[in-house]
Amino acid sequence: STEISTIVNSISRHNLTLPSTGYILAIVSLFIISIAEIGRIPFDNQETHYELTMIHEGMLLEYSGKLLGLMIWSGWVKQLIIISLISNLIFPWGITDSCTLPAISIALVFYFLKILVFSIFIALIETIIAKVRLFRVKDILISSFVISVIALILIIQEAGRISRP
Repeated sequence: STEISTIVNSISRHNLTLPSTGYILAIVSLFIISIAEIGRIPFDNQETHYELTMIHEGMLLEYSGKLLGLMIWSGWVKQLIIISLISNLIFPWGITDSCTLPAISIALVFYFLKILVFSIFIALIETIIAKVRLFRVKDILISSFVISVIALILIIQEAGRISRP
């Protein structure tokens, strides 16, 4: 399915103690794409003022004051939304369906732990890997696309194997 709620329910229902190869490849591809979309250090350096090296933050050169603050804040919100989406797809545990106070508080604790783990992993990647040259970014993104296609084929093949008697 392509619905996020169905994907999360399917992953949490199967209780993935040993994830399949397709699932691991999909996570790797999704992680590479999310870092590129967020514009973190391996792909982009927001502190530079050279327009050739800025992929996402080139428009910030025209703003100052409160408008610059709003643009930076919107970038942080976009980063939080993408990290939330990816972390809930990778670790779907702790998501609740009920609206009781204990269930929501437990879900919030799990949510903040997932965000913390994902953020620490992004920071680790940023410190280990140096900035990728602008002309090499397309090679990494194409390889991520190929990994996602392989993951899709493996997951479809595995689903067909499970559904057949």
